[in-house]
Amino acid sequence: MGKIKTAGVARVYHPCAAPVRAMSYTDPTLLWEMRRWVAALRSEGKVHADLAVEWREERAVGVLHGDGGLIAEVHPSDFLVHSRDGLAVLAAEDFWRSYQERV
Repeated sequence: MGKIKTAGVARVYHPCAAPVRAMSYTDPTLLWEMRRWVAALRSEGKVHADLAVEWREERAVGVLHGDGGLIAEVHPSDFLVHSRDGLAVLAAEDFWRSYQERV
């Protein structure tokens, strides 16, 4: 299975149905990259969500909010995924079960 080679960059991954862009939370500094990415997607009109960085039990997490409130939290090793359905958070094992990095 593919591995992320460049930290902090939304990369293209291919599933069976359609490609997605995703970022893995492998380092706390990547939450700020995720926040900038979500802000860019929002300014382009591709999503209505916003990502804040908050602390949960002495650990930084990304908190994804939409118009209806909390959507999900991004914890270490999770992936923030942007697909045609919007933004979602997947655990690493679930992500790699469905996607592989575009070569």
